[in-house]
Amino acid sequence: MARLKQNMDTPLDKRIEYATWPETVAYFSTASMDARLVGRELKEAYQHSFREYLDRWTPLDPDDQPPPLNEDPGLTDYQLDRLDDLRFGMKKDRDKYFIENHYDDWDVTGVPKSF
Repeated sequence: MARLKQNMDTPLDKRIEYATWPETVAYFSTASMDARLVGRELKEAYQHSFREYLDRWTPLDPDDQPPPLNEDPGLTDYQLDRLDDLRFGMKKDRDKYFIENHYDDWDVTGVPKSF
């Protein structure tokens, strides 16, 4: 649903650069299942992403949620840039998967605007 909304909300002449917040939360949810990967940076990026998801995709106010959801990690510019790099890479991988697995099967006549 988030991808559909992202496509509908993006003007036809504008490229979609980043994965949606729900996709980012799903990525961190999976990554957080391996305790070896969970450090402060991953925890804070996950927390920030979840707050963005709550704020943008649900009627819930992140500040009204119980701890630790209501805690804003206050990411630095460096951390926000790394999170943007991750979301950009996720979107790029999503596009690559589409091209390799579905593009020819759907007999698409033009390149989707998200590319």
